[in-house]
Amino acid sequence: MRKIIDGGIYVHALHLNELIDLSDVEIVGGGFDCKQNNLTSLKGSPFKCSGFVDCSENKLTSLKYAPETDGSFFCGVNLLNSLEYAPEVSTDFICYKNLLKDLEHAPHTVNGTFRCNHNLLISLKGAPKFIKHNFMCYSNQLTSLEYSPKIANRSFNCADNKLESLKGAPEYVGAVNPGRFGITPYFDCSMNPLTSLDGIPKRVDGDFIISKELMDIFPEEYIRSLCAINGEIEYL
Repeated sequence: MRKIIDGGIYVHALHLNELIDLSDVEIVGGGFDCKQNNLTSLKGSPFKCSGFVDCSENKLTSLKYAPETDGSFFCGVNLLNSLEYAPEVSTDFICYKNLLKDLEHAPHTVNGTFRCNHNLLISLKGAPKFIKHNFMCYSNQLTSLEYSPKIANRSFNCADNKLESLKGAPEYVGAVNPGRFGITPYFDCSMNPLTSLDGIPKRVDGDFIISKELMDIFPEEYIRSLCAINGEIEYL
């Protein structure tokens, strides 16, 4: 019989090398926070958590034993080279600063923000099909945006990759509630060696950001002729 705990379990920054066995525990009304330890495994984690799960800033090489969650899941700053065993989430999924080369086994739907920046990604294969808020894949080694979600309802950031075109980019960016949180939605493709804007989104309900070195090659009037942009064009 599973044990129910009403409230969260917080064991962060305790220099833990392993977790005590909580595998028969279901957390109701709170989160599970084991970040900033020395964990190499999530063995012993609770079975399920109604709130967030944060196992970031450890030494994890696998998400095996990760709890089911009805909230957000944070596994950034680890040594993960795969998202196998990743749980489905209802809000954010954050896996930045790992060793991922693709996004196989990522959640299918993210009703929040998906961050996979600062990995070793050479492909977005496996990326969520639906993103409610932001998709952040900047600072990787991508040469293509194939497998991107078709719509990024707030912002899409693919800066600092190896893209020569925008083929595979979302068709629409910032499509829902632009500016709702006081931050203008944007599409950022700066710091890429772009030679073509093929694949540029059809519509950006926010700002469009591109490298200032490309201003003469892709002037503002040309970019606007390809994409309906409701915000500014910024050359950074």
